[in-house]
Amino acid sequence: HVIAQRAWDCIWEEMIEHKKGPKTIYDKPGKGYVDNEYNFSVEMLTEMLGELNRLITKYGSSEWSDKHTANTLVELLME
Repeated sequence: HVIAQRAWDCIWEEMIEHKKGPKTIYDKPGKGYVDNEYNFSVEMLTEMLGELNRLITKYGSSEWSDKHTANTLVELLME
């Protein structure tokens, strides 16, 4: 390990619990997330939604149905 395991709890506490790190899934709505932190234009939101839909369509297709990671990705993207 690059970082000693005994330091992991301290790093988690500082980065996640004290919000000193990047945004994570724990910052989603309902978990202390501040809705107005992002200021995306309509065009940017449209592009992002288009990309999400493209990925859901691609990895939700029968070609990928036997891949666990593809199924998990689709579940996460649809949350």
